[in-house]
Amino acid sequence: MLFSRFDGLMKDQAKLQSYIDNALTPIVKSLKNEPGLGGYDVINEPSGTMIPGRRGSSSCDQTIGLGTYGMGWVGRFYTPREIQR
Repeated sequence: MLFSRFDGLMKDQAKLQSYIDNALTPIVKSLKNEPGLGGYDVINEPSGTMIPGRRGSSSCDQTIGLGTYGMGWVGRFYTPREIQR
């Protein structure tokens, strides 16, 4: 499954930090003076990989109120907390 490749970034803090340090930070630094850059899209449509109908300890950690609208259309892999890291 294509999205299983992202498990390291979503679930392993050391791999995520390595990606930030070795890929994202150098890209951002190299483009910092680019006048045509309007912003960065860090992750596109994360809701497609989120687990719908999830209860959590706060509103930032649950998807129960969203129903299934727009959620899990690629697969049901990640919690809101995993996406927010």
